[in-house]
Amino acid sequence: MTKQNTAKAALPGDDLRQRAARARDAAGRFIRRQAPAELQPEAPHRSDLAQACDRAVANWITIQPTSPAENGDDEGLDVALDAYDLVFRRAIDEPSDGIAEVQAKARLLLCDLIEHTAGHDPSDERTLTDDERLTRVVLREVIALPGGVPTTFSAPHPDAALFALGDQFMAAWVAEDAVEVAEREVDVEEEATDWKAYNDCKRIAEQIVRTPAVTPAGYGIKALLLARYDSEDSGPSRPIAPQGSFASDWNVLRQTQQGAARLAAAPDMGIPISPPADPVTGIPVSGNLIEDRLPAPGHDLSQLSIVELARLYPVVVRVEEVMGSAENAPCFWEAPNTYRTPAGKIINREADRLGQFTSAIAEEMRRRPPADDDEAEERANTLLWHTVVTGGVAEHPELIAEINATWGA
Repeated sequence: MTKQNTAKAALPGDDLRQRAARARDAAGRFIRRQAPAELQPEAPHRSDLAQACDRAVANWITIQPTSPAENGDDEGLDVALDAYDLVFRRAIDEPSDGIAEVQAKARLLLCDLIEHTAGHDPSDERTLTDDERLTRVVLREVIALPGGVPTTFSAPHPDAALFALGDQFMAAWVAEDAVEVAEREVDVEEEATDWKAYNDCKRIAEQIVRTPAVTPAGYGIKALLLARYDSEDSGPSRPIAPQGSFASDWNVLRQTQQGAARLAAAPDMGIPISPPADPVTGIPVSGNLIEDRLPAPGHDLSQLSIVELARLYPVVVRVEEVMGSAENAPCFWEAPNTYRTPAGKIINREADRLGQFTSAIAEEMRRRPPADDDEAEERANTLLWHTVVTGGVAEHPELIAEINATWGA
């Protein structure tokens, strides 16, 4: 006898899902239901490589000025350079995820090539080999391709390294100035603190000298450096006091830096310009010091005859020689090769001003034609003396010709 099949026939209209559900129910305990699959951990969020590359380019601007070999013991610098190298390694190892990351890698590589091409003037790519030029052309074309994600990245300024050094220099200068002001207030000199502040300024100044300038703004930073060393008494909060028409070096250098910065739309270092001074046209009768300075040598020499100028010149020269010989006297220095005493600073400053005065006398004589043979002889004698004392005989062939004409070849 055959066992009756009690399974219910499938209805023709059932779909596959219904049939499968009934089959699982019929199988019941014979079907082992699978446990829900474990949730797979999400892939770690991939950091934005494009932003990392652009950030590395921007950071390099602050790293580069302080990365010479002599600063190899700077731990902070080591950390910054390691971070830059890490991004560079990521750019090599991680495949690009779209055009934006390809362009970011191109920006990073282009910056690195520009900064590390030895013996190359950044302003003139004609000095590159054909391979180097083609590499840069291709990178720039990749960077310019449409379709990338907009980025806030902009190519670094050619003199960005000098701008960064200028900021560091100003900070060091302000610190040095503060040390001097504090010591003056308490009348105590801390030699170790002095030397540290001075050496900080000097170290950055040497880097500014070694870093080539490409644009007018870069040369403006170098003018800023000259302004710093224009006077021992100058400082970021107290620029050299006006001294008349013969003491405009500070203002000229300051305006050079300011104008160069504006011309190149670059940072302007905030140093005040000293106020204008009324030109001094004569020596006060008292002959006293004016604000610890001798009267400015901006005298009106046009009223003196050539003979009078010839008599005045040797007097001023002798005074200048006496002042100059006193400059290096030990009594006018705090210690050898350190700082001048207040009296030493006055002597140094006024010796320079007397030198300017002798040059002004010679220039006044040079621009005037002699009226007679006596004036011609006095004029030739004085100009020859001045040229020999100051050097540059070969630079004034017209004077040699005049002397030959006066006394015969």
